Amino acid sequence: MRIKFGIPTVFLTFIASGFLHAQSYTSSVVTVSGNAAPDGNGTLATFADAVLNDGGQAAFSASLAGTAGGGSDDGGIFAGSGGTLTQIAREGQSVPGGDGVISSFTLLVRWNDSGTAGFFANLSGTSGGGNDNNGIFLGSGGPLTQIVRKGQVPPGGNGVFANPNVPALNNNGVAGFASSLTGTIGGLNDDSGIFTG
Repeated sequence: MRIKFGIPTVFLTFIASGFLHAQSYTSSVVTVSGNAAPDGNGTLATFADAVLNDGGQAAFSASLAGTAGGGSDDGGIFAGSGGTLTQIAREGQSVPGGDGVISSFTLLVRWNDSGTAGFFANLSGTSGGGNDNNGIFLGSGGPLTQIVRKGQVPPGGNGVFANPNVPALNNNGVAGFASSLTGTIGGLNDDSGIFTG
């Protein structure tokens, strides 16, 4: 389920009571702008998107203000259900293996009932420059897991991943994604596919 921040609670209540035959619903605050980031580096400024799992936990991407790194660490993915927020990933954070840092995220976060987020991230400071500067990662508040990286050889060894897309994610933590490929044997005839990891 996808929700957007900024819809007035009164509007939500009107929808619930006016169109669902006077059923009563309550809402709760996950976080608001101005709250401190979980690691204390900056404050939450704006929210782009949020997803909700069946446990009532929301995961969302947010921009931050007043961070130590300015534009290099002013975005992140966070999760919460009304108490202390969990930081899933942060701009400036090293990726698994240490080859590069996260420079930006797409707005789309995938979130499962186990409390794991899947996301696509652009990277900077990688050893391959533009050849390995993005990927798909999973996180739940601890170390990140890399699912796929641009430049990585796919199963079967035919070519390399060129542009993995935002993943789908199931409750077992398996990510599914589409990606184009470069350097394949068949050229344009076998240069894309659907993969899991």
